[in-house]
Amino acid sequence: GTIENCYSTGTVSGTGNNVGGVCGYNNGTIKNCYSTGALSGSSYVGGVCGRNDYNSTITNCYSTGAVRGTADYVGGVCGYNNKRGTITNCYSIGAVSGINHVGGVCGWSEIATITNCYYDKDFCSEGGINRSDASGMATGKTTAELCGSLPTGFDPAVWTAGSYSADGKKATATFPQLKVFENTSAPTTTLSLYNFGTDEAPDWDTYTEISTAEELQNINNNLSGNYVLTTDITLTAPENEGDSNWTAIGTEAAPFTGKFDGNGHTISGIVINKSGENDQGLFGYSKGTIINVGVINSDITGKYNVGGVCGRNYYGTITNCYSTGTVSGSSWVGGVCGYNNGGTITNCYSTGAVSGSSYVGGVCGRNEGGTIENCYSTGTVTGSGDY
Repeated sequence: GTIENCYSTGTVSGTGNNVGGVCGYNNGTIKNCYSTGALSGSSYVGGVCGRNDYNSTITNCYSTGAVRGTADYVGGVCGYNNKRGTITNCYSIGAVSGINHVGGVCGWSEIATITNCYYDKDFCSEGGINRSDASGMATGKTTAELCGSLPTGFDPAVWTAGSYSADGKKATATFPQLKVFENTSAPTTTLSLYNFGTDEAPDWDTYTEISTAEELQNINNNLSGNYVLTTDITLTAPENEGDSNWTAIGTEAAPFTGKFDGNGHTISGIVINKSGENDQGLFGYSKGTIINVGVINSDITGKYNVGGVCGRNYYGTITNCYSTGTVSGSSWVGGVCGYNNGGTITNCYSTGAVSGSSYVGGVCGRNEGGTIENCYSTGTVTGSGDY
């Protein structure tokens, strides 16, 4: 059969195999189609098609959503391209994840053809086919490259070129569109992007702007998101002495895994009085990236893993951050981070008083298998036990 001039914008999920944004199992032709929703399944999972069977064809298609498989054969466009199957003039821009045979374009292509196909390497680090670009059949491009002009092989009679404009740390990217959907209600794919990296090592990603204390606290509702502060934020003081006005972002059960850029702004007035609770700070438990933020005029008290910026940094990154308030706890207490477990802390400092029993430090209470570089503390550090 033939599927032509179709699109899907909803989330697609399956508990088994053969899951696709447009079609789960193709034994014919898919042409001029696209999918924008997130996908999840077990094996044979693809942004456009889960499995492209013998002598079947996928042409002029694309996928923009994240694709996740809990097992094997997971691809941005197609999970599995079977013998003599053909995939041409397609692209994918979403993150792709799976166990074995994973690719930005196709998880696995067996004695089959893939031509003029691309994936956005700013969002997907899995390579084009089976975690590699070695075959030459799929090519990774940056967002700017994909949007700047039509990729090689894309027919201008079928595709409309995208556009890309950047202004400092922000960029707007519109991806190539199928002409058949022009002047219809079909949505275009335009992303607002932010560079969480540097000019030398850019890390462009989608993001949400934060301008209020409520929005900042609501990061707990989407711990895998990316966020940028647009202004200094001051929290309202607790109504009663001994109360708290802040719930740390991320817990051990649900850690923060996204990216947070304070953009040089400060967060003032955090009060945490939770001497019986672990993982306390602006961030409680982070596996993500925290950069360019100052925590000032704060008073943070917890039990274990207590820090001004982050309680526990588990293989995450903390860069260009500082704390000027007081931090206290029982063990693993630090001015910037309480417990750095395999993570990286660079260019950070603390000027506030830090106190606890054991494993107490001006910058970090305990560093286990991690890296701390170019950091300092000028505040008083008091410990009643060891280390």
